[in-house]
Amino acid sequence: MIHAVAFDMDHTLFDRYATIRAVMPAFCETFDVAVSVEEAAEMLCRYDKKLNYMGWPIVFNKLKEKGMFNTAPHFAQYAAFLYEQFATVSVDYPFTKPMLEELRRQGYKIAMITNGDHDIQAAKIENLGYAPYFDEIIISGDFDWDKPEPEIFEETAKRLGIATNEMVYVGDHPLNDIDGARKAGCVPVWVKTTGVWDDEIATAPYEVDTVADIPALLAEIQTERG
Repeated sequence: MIHAVAFDMDHTLFDRYATIRAVMPAFCETFDVAVSVEEAAEMLCRYDKKLNYMGWPIVFNKLKEKGMFNTAPHFAQYAAFLYEQFATVSVDYPFTKPMLEELRRQGYKIAMITNGDHDIQAAKIENLGYAPYFDEIIISGDFDWDKPEPEIFEETAKRLGIATNEMVYVGDHPLNDIDGARKAGCVPVWVKTTGVWDDEIATAPYEVDTVADIPALLAEIQTERG
């Protein structure tokens, strides 16, 4: 039986692209941008969606190549600005908290496993008001491991008092989330926020369009497991 559900945060629980659009007026005031606020938002959303798994420097270089800037900032300035903005302007999906409440009502334990610096990720969590919805929140910056290392999934299951094969893990990243969870013994679910998959990684056994679909999927998984 499945007794717990753990989630990635970025690209999974909150609306990454609404967040990007919300920060773009400040972005365009801060940097020497060659396009309108609306065009800048569309460009960053497009290339974040296509290239995010390749790393932020790749996204940044594509923005420069496509003419976003009159004079491009240094990557460190660009990244520091977005990290700061995402910590304070993160936009929640309207269905995330009701979904978490439904999982709690059904008796599941709930966890979050997110890669990143403690202060940055903790600020997002506070801004989004997520803490009361989770039994455990694991930020990789507090540990010696990052996803996809199995230890971070195993530590989460241990803290929840279950085995890893009793935990569903929901995330968007083919390597960090899906392959990592699978190798740790969890049941991986791919949330198709970007729709971008790495063909070198075996496909996920389960897929959802958004986390709103998780309660219904869990009912299916429980039935399959008898």
